Amino acid sequence: MSLARAFGQSVGPGTVLALVGELGAGKTTFVQGLAAGLRIPDLRQVLSPTFTLVNEYGGGRLPLVHLDFYRLAGVEAGIALGLEEQTARQDAVVAVEWADRAPALIPNDAVWLRFAWQGRAGRSVSVTGTSRPSSRRRGPT
Repeated sequence: MSLARAFGQSVGPGTVLALVGELGAGKTTFVQGLAAGLRIPDLRQVLSPTFTLVNEYGGGRLPLVHLDFYRLAGVEAGIALGLEEQTARQDAVVAVEWADRAPALIPNDAVWLRFAWQGRAGRSVSVTGTSRPSSRRRGPT
């Protein structure tokens, strides 16, 4: 949770965080810590949007847009639902759980966080990418 809070305290508007990992690996918990770092006032509301696909939280340093691609039927479905516009938001921080299910909807400058269980050692998170939004080009379809 401290890593997530640090992200929340340091990221700027337009940052997209693409979260990948098996069920229970810590993606939603990370988003809750991110919200805490962004000073979102009611952290009890920060839940996985598995069925709604998108939740937005305001009232903090920056708005937080929380997406979940777990039930997404593919890139075309995501585009039809307007998720491409959500991942291109320049006024908010965007966190996408299960981003690997539709990587073409994720900007090329996204920060990818891969969560994994390490047995008794707990979880590990590997981070790749940049936190400086630049071009809004998308990955391959």
